[in-house]
Amino acid sequence: MAIVYKAGMKFLSKLLILICFGLIAGTDIYSQSENDQELILSEIIDQALQNSPLIDKLKAQSRNAEIELDKVDAVKIIPILNTNLISGVVPEARGDQYSSPDKQTDLDGWGPFIQWELNFFQPLFTLGRIPAAEKAAISGMKLQDELNNQELLEFKNLVSQTYWTVAMLKQSVELAAELKSNYDSLLVEVEKEKNDPNSEIEESDYLEIKSNAYMIEKLSISASTNLTTALKAFNEITGMHISRSQVFPDIAMPVFESEEIDLENTFEFALINRNDLNALKQGIQALKHKNDLTASEKLPMVYLAGGARFGYAPNREDQKNPFVYDDFNYIGLGAFVGVKWDINLLTPTIYEKQEQAQIQIQEENLQLLKSKVRIEVSDAYNKIIENTSLLEAIKQSINDSETWLALSLDNWEMGFGDAEKLIKAYNTYYQLKAQELELKLKFHQSLASFAVKISSFEKYLEWINEGKVFVD
Repeated sequence: MAIVYKAGMKFLSKLLILICFGLIAGTDIYSQSENDQELILSEIIDQALQNSPLIDKLKAQSRNAEIELDKVDAVKIIPILNTNLISGVVPEARGDQYSSPDKQTDLDGWGPFIQWELNFFQPLFTLGRIPAAEKAAISGMKLQDELNNQELLEFKNLVSQTYWTVAMLKQSVELAAELKSNYDSLLVEVEKEKNDPNSEIEESDYLEIKSNAYMIEKLSISASTNLTTALKAFNEITGMHISRSQVFPDIAMPVFESEEIDLENTFEFALINRNDLNALKQGIQALKHKNDLTASEKLPMVYLAGGARFGYAPNREDQKNPFVYDDFNYIGLGAFVGVKWDINLLTPTIYEKQEQAQIQIQEENLQLLKSKVRIEVSDAYNKIIENTSLLEAIKQSINDSETWLALSLDNWEMGFGDAEKLIKAYNTYYQLKAQELELKLKFHQSLASFAVKISSFEKYLEWINEGKVFVD
């Protein structure tokens, strides 16, 4: 058994060098060609926004909210106008009621007629109606802006999550490929040693090594499949066409020092910038303005109204009898100032109380949401601390495993090493490196989540660019 592992000594030494120089230093894992350009997260997000229908959707939602203000402006500038035009046929009527060749029951001499009228209505003094409606519409627009910002924030976070996932999986695929390649080399060396007539390698030892092929192959296939799935998701979200050969940067690790971040200031930052909080605030303002509008319905309104009317029937004459109305030939024009007042004050009062109750409910929801924001920010902050601590711990464990592996190699070369311990040291080291990669991804996920909770994804991009986490 000892000779089996001695035959693989070159392989273990080579693999250790590959791991140290490949994973730790990050060199040659991504060999960047002249045509491959490294993907930068901020640029990917900009490209994804250009390709996504989200921007058009957000613009349409904003425009829809602006229309409510346009309606109010239209009432202020343009009066309410309506017109009516009718035409048909009518029996002939000549003369007057006292002297006419036509009887009342005659239905002869049919001829055409036309009638047209135009009416307008312009509020003059609304006693608060139009200003309240205008303020409510503006609050509605601000509410929609905050909802749009929240959708935009969630989309950027989604792009970031898939970006780092693909970056991690590419490293996993590269590492699995290196592991498989070196395992195959080890197997070839062991087979040569086994076929040597002077070899002391037993068949069971050889089969024990060969049986690891499945686990190596499974690791390689799993990493490749996961990368393919992640790339499909990435391309679908961003609208890009990134291939497996595209260069992704190493997972950047901004420095996070908890003592340099004032959590209370971070809470205040979140309370000012959180989109859902601001959206709820604007919703409350809109309800208040709507309530003012309802209250103004109990007051009278002064308005200007008027119109013009015209009718003509060529086969009928005006009737001279004052008690007979024959509305076929006429011209009319007039205007007046009036007062409109719905004296049923009970109905608007009920609506007003109902809206006030809704305002109170939403104000309580606002206080609950503020408490929730503090909890969410605190949880996201603690998650970063947890992942940071785990990363520091695993780095120390990796250093210890490197020392253990180097010591095992030295002992083996001197002839008194334990082969089983040597392989165990190698397995421990590799598992720790794989877990470190996973922890880096979790760190970025928690960091992005922290940025989302304070509604400032631009901060997250700054942290990556500056290499340090800070909240102004």
